[in-house]
Amino acid sequence: HLPFMYYILPVSLGLTLAFFALAIIEQTYTYQLFSQMDPLTGLANRRYFNELLETEWNRNLRHHRPVSIIMADVDFFKAYNDRYGHRAGDDCLMSIAGVLKKIARRPGDVAARYGGEEFMLLLSETDEGEAARMAEDMRQSVEKLGISHKRSSIKDVVTVSFGVATCRPKRDSLPGMLV
Repeated sequence: HLPFMYYILPVSLGLTLAFFALAIIEQTYTYQLFSQMDPLTGLANRRYFNELLETEWNRNLRHHRPVSIIMADVDFFKAYNDRYGHRAGDDCLMSIAGVLKKIARRPGDVAARYGGEEFMLLLSETDEGEAARMAEDMRQSVEKLGISHKRSSIKDVVTVSFGVATCRPKRDSLPGMLV
């Protein structure tokens, strides 16, 4: 019989290697997640949105179903930042992102931060009427947040303007045409 101590070194090295491998896997997953996410809002970022748009475009091309996008732009956001400060601006964007997350909850739906105060929603298998209804729901929900905006020339609360586009992908078309 070999003494117990004979096995300690190989077992401890094996366990160390296993934990190290798990740490690398976790770190890789975390980096991948952060490369797809906007750090402020927790929504998808623009690059990831574009990847998902292409994926959904091709899927809906195969099934002959419509794809819709909704672009959202916070009204008079520069004036908001000038009046209330960038921290309040960040809080405002996070609140709006929360509204978008609630709307984009079906598989294939994605809410993304597209630019500074611009957001996009990708709505797979959604026709123009449904997308327009969703945009109106979001518009009302943002206004109901009641975020004060004294420098807006529309209302005294933060508002968001929405644009809706829908199409059925065709073989000779590209997803960028929808945007």
